[in-house]
Amino acid sequence: MEGLKEALVIDREELKDVKHLPSADEIKELAEVAFNHTLAFCNENKHALSNLLSSNGDMQFYQMIVEVANNEFDARVPYLFGDINIKEANVKSPLPFSFIKTLYINTIVNLLMLWGAAPDSLSINEIKSIAGLI
Repeated sequence: MEGLKEALVIDREELKDVKHLPSADEIKELAEVAFNHTLAFCNENKHALSNLLSSNGDMQFYQMIVEVANNEFDARVPYLFGDINIKEANVKSPLPFSFIKTLYINTIVNLLMLWGAAPDSLSINEIKSIAGLI
């Protein structure tokens, strides 16, 4: 788990140069570089991740992955969406921000699980491209 966290921290550094609120297209471009180390880590460990995240895997490990993803989402929000007040956004938005966050995180985790289940089905660049669409 520590290797994953370290990769996320390194990848987050790519966002520190963003000095404005990026457009949707810029966010998609950032996805091309802001997950390089994370995806490399997942690729190097995809067989172990696949086993741990499979239906016969370790539910506690899955919950730890979701927690890490939630923490990373929170850490990246200011770079991508500015100084957003999440509680206020939940009240004002027709689709509460917490729903969007949950859908995004579950989609990313499920994408990694699917990739782990069929590790040779997609390249790292294809995974990046899909992640950029989410």
